[in-house]
Amino acid sequence: SAEERRQITQARRVESLIEAYGKNALVALSTYGVGAETAARMLGRLREDELEFYNDLLEAQKNFVKTRKFWKI
Repeated sequence: SAEERRQITQARRVESLIEAYGKNALVALSTYGVGAETAARMLGRLREDELEFYNDLLEAQKNFVKTRKFWKI
């Protein structure tokens, strides 16, 4: 079904992020409101230090909380 294909695609995307970014991918994906697409965007950006990465995750979480009423979950 279409839903099964979507889930398989999502799982492959998550697997790819974990293979490429390791611990940072796990941290990003475990952040409330951060899915594979947002995690990929954040992980792909170069940062000066790890604190910037965590600040980006916090901002993404805040944004999700503010806008979640508009999302289908």
